[in-house]
Amino acid sequence: MKICTSARINDALIEIEDLEQPDPENRYAVVWRDKDEENRYSARSIEDAEEYYQYRCRLAEQRRI
Repeated sequence: MKICTSARINDALIEIEDLEQPDPENRYAVVWRDKDEENRYSARSIEDAEEYYQYRCRLAEQRRI
């Protein structure tokens, strides 16, 4: 696993992980953590992962996660 992008916004840590697996269904994961929970989103492409990463960053900026 390799971290492609990472941001800490307010109390949330949001990352794009390259799982380096040959299965394209689960190649990338967007992970967001705060003090109470951790969630994951699987993406087929880096473009999909980046789009969802930006969405999670906006939510964190608005303190909605």
